[in-house]
Amino acid sequence: MKLKILIIFFIFSLGLFPQQTEKGDTPVKIYTLDECLKIAANKNTDIELSMAKLNPASADITSAFGEFLPSLSINSSYTHNWGGIYDMYSKSPDPLVQGLVSNYNINAGANYTLFNGFYRENNYQRAKDNFNSLYQNTLFTKERIKYDLYRNYVNVVMNKQILKTRKENYDLGQKDLERVKARYDAGVTSVNFVYSQEADLGQRELDIVKAQNDLKTSYTAILTVMGLNPDANADFSEESLPTNVSKTDISDFRNKIGSFEQALVLSFKNRQDFVSADLAIKSSEKSLEAASSTYYPTVSLQGGWQFRNSSLTDFGGQGSTFISLGLSIPVFENFKTNANIETAKLQVKTNQLLKFQLEQNIRASLRTSLLNLEAAEKQLEITDRSLVSAQKNFDYANERYREGATSISDYFLANNLLITTQINRITAVYNYFIAKKQVQFTLGQMD
Repeated sequence: MKLKILIIFFIFSLGLFPQQTEKGDTPVKIYTLDECLKIAANKNTDIELSMAKLNPASADITSAFGEFLPSLSINSSYTHNWGGIYDMYSKSPDPLVQGLVSNYNINAGANYTLFNGFYRENNYQRAKDNFNSLYQNTLFTKERIKYDLYRNYVNVVMNKQILKTRKENYDLGQKDLERVKARYDAGVTSVNFVYSQEADLGQRELDIVKAQNDLKTSYTAILTVMGLNPDANADFSEESLPTNVSKTDISDFRNKIGSFEQALVLSFKNRQDFVSADLAIKSSEKSLEAASSTYYPTVSLQGGWQFRNSSLTDFGGQGSTFISLGLSIPVFENFKTNANIETAKLQVKTNQLLKFQLEQNIRASLRTSLLNLEAAEKQLEITDRSLVSAQKNFDYANERYREGATSISDYFLANNLLITTQINRITAVYNYFIAKKQVQFTLGQMD
């Protein structure tokens, strides 16, 4: 009876206290590639910083547009004199007004700039070009993060496949060790075969440890790009990526790229960072024109209503309206305009050089990405042939080893060659995915 009670209590406690996952009580979250992309688009810090720059740039456009509108102001003041009001030009010691005197002043006016050397027009265009430049740069930042995430996602899936191959090889080595021990216990083989198999199994275990570390490192990298905690209890679906590449896929993508010159034209046309650099030049050129406008005179129109009285009465009699036309001609402004012009020229030159550097980088990146794609295509072809040969070689060596017709070292050699070829094949497939996406990113044609 007591035993039944203990069993029931044990089962009930299992229901109350569920088993912990690998990292405490947090369940493992499995992400697909699409989910990773969406999370990175919302949480990646580079994207957030890039988008944060758009708000001040938008406010700058509003401020620049406001210079086309008249400025309005209302001023009022109240003055109280206890000793009266005196005439400063009179020699009489007596005040004009005896006793307590109050003064009320109210001014309401508007000022509109008719002409200021086209400063308003240039400044407004500068603000718009600057905003568009930052916006295009934000789009490029999103594309760059998308590429980084895809590359890290491919590394995760590739490392998972490599770890799986290493574990399968270790399981095979354990079975071989059990078989060798049985043959040794039966007196068929000598003990050195057991030692050789144990040493080989130890090497396979070390390969697993290295593969596990590579996988964990790739987990940390992709979680960082996503903007999540690098230590999050996460996993990533292998079904988001294909497991092989067909010759048709390779040829279709090659035809889509075209020649280097055609691809280069697409890069300059589609890359948001290149468009952003061009807009930055235009913005700095408008800033230079705005700085030069200070040499021109300024024409402004003012108008308003003013009131002044000792009491808040008789607004019609004491109030008056006015309108005036002003002209301001800069004669000497302490060389400030010249300094502003030189600063603006420097910014134009800087942006031009940055665009030239970017153009060179795009050319180099395109050349590099196409070379990587070519190497990845060759690796696919070579590993495809090598894998078939390595599998046949291992099957033959395994059969002869079972028959006792070959040494254990030949068997180990054939097995290691097969495992190496399998891993090379896995690496070649996923390296092709990365090389293909690198070309698309360089062309500005990310999916």
